[in-house]
Amino acid sequence: MPSYEPVTALLRGLKVLEAIAETGAATIKSLHAATGIPKATLVRMLETLIHAGYVYSAGEQPRYALTARALSIAAGFDQGQHLLSVVGPMLSEFQKSLGWPSDLGVFDRDAMVIVGTSRQPGVLSVNRKVGSRVPAVKTALGRACLAFLPDAQRLAALHELRALTKEPKDIKRFEAELAAVRARGYAMSNQENLPSIRALAAPIFDMSGVVASLNIIIVAEAMSIDELQEKYAETLLSITEKMSATLRKAPIQK
Repeated sequence: MPSYEPVTALLRGLKVLEAIAETGAATIKSLHAATGIPKATLVRMLETLIHAGYVYSAGEQPRYALTARALSIAAGFDQGQHLLSVVGPMLSEFQKSLGWPSDLGVFDRDAMVIVGTSRQPGVLSVNRKVGSRVPAVKTALGRACLAFLPDAQRLAALHELRALTKEPKDIKRFEAELAAVRARGYAMSNQENLPSIRALAAPIFDMSGVVASLNIIIVAEAMSIDELQEKYAETLLSITEKMSATLRKAPIQK
């Protein structure tokens, strides 16, 4: 038996997270029924969990759901390591055959986190490494992830991004850009993040939805954005579709 009393507030917070995970999208009423916690207390707890980045809300009659941050903790594995354990061989083969730098990234609240890269020191004067955080709004890597989030989660993510990074300045306009990304199947960055580069990126999915994105980056002087699309878009979509199919079949590692 422990020699101390459990922290009641922590136990209640975990109970709320479990209730949200069980329903997928919960209301104050359903959480009250599931946990027995008073509604006023639930509101305070949910606002705290939203502030911490573990829960998001959407709608005039708010429904609450877990963010990727909470899901990665609940699943008990590192998302980046799990991705690489499943698609690593395909990623390595793709990057070796490409001839241009390529990054694999996951969205984490205010940025994209690089979990795999073929960049070498000096390449494009941008020395990204595993663990680097890059903008979500101005990069093809970030746009490819954001565009394919479920509607409510995407809207919540965009509002949080603006609060944390001041981007996107116009959420409605950016939503229109993301709609174009969904229509194409891939995102573009045309010297918007860095004037020296252009990039394409496509989303990668598992059974739960979009989990990552993969990019191709070229020197802007080497080709136009139209030439980049013509030469590499189908190749990029082909490899990300293969990765997604493999991830959907892969068991979650505990």
